Amino acid sequence: MPLDIHRSGSPATGSGTDAAPAGLRSRRDFLGGVAVTFAAIATAPRRVAAHTPSLPDQPVFFRNVRLFDGRNPLRGGVGVLVRGTQIEAVDGRG
Repeated sequence: MPLDIHRSGSPATGSGTDAAPAGLRSRRDFLGGVAVTFAAIATAPRRVAAHTPSLPDQPVFFRNVRLFDGRNPLRGGVGVLVRGTQIEAVDGRG
């Protein structure tokens, strides 16, 4: 008895149901579903980038920082004063 590859179930009895779900019985149905999925993704509203918090107006002092400036060995116990995105001062006493 030849094996029926379009059916699931026991090949000996030939019983079973179609392997493909009801909505995907043909290549055309499958490609239509793929097209609808891509269209839904393409037309979905875009998320706005996460809100970036504003930088504080006041300077921020970090204590006990380990500092590496690229020229000198790593220093520990350093204090660093930062305003916005700029380092204003480095204090070796921490």
